[in-house]
Amino acid sequence: TQLQQAYASSHYLRGRLQNLALLDQFGKNAWLVGNGQLEDLLREVEKELVEVRESVEAVNRARKERQEAGRGEMEGLDQAWRVGVGRVVEVEVEIANLEERRRRMLREGARVGG
Repeated sequence: TQLQQAYASSHYLRGRLQNLALLDQFGKNAWLVGNGQLEDLLREVEKELVEVRESVEAVNRARKERQEAGRGEMEGLDQAWRVGVGRVVEVEVEIANLEERRRRMLREGARVGG
């Protein structure tokens, strides 16, 4: 009924008013404490970020130093590979020349002998 609805509404509004009074009385302090906790957390995260960045930089420096240290060896291996490939190509060309010379000699031998 309307009386029950009015009673429920009054009870709800009394609770709201009490909560607003408590918020007015203690809310500022709770907000300040919450902000303080968030600031502490932010400082910790920023400190961790600095440490991680320093760690990443150290890893990158070490990687670069290892790459630079191995550069001479890599260049030597690359040059040796190129020379080896060049020799293989030279041998293949010489084989092709010898095969052609053999075929020519066989043709000439067949003409002379035949």
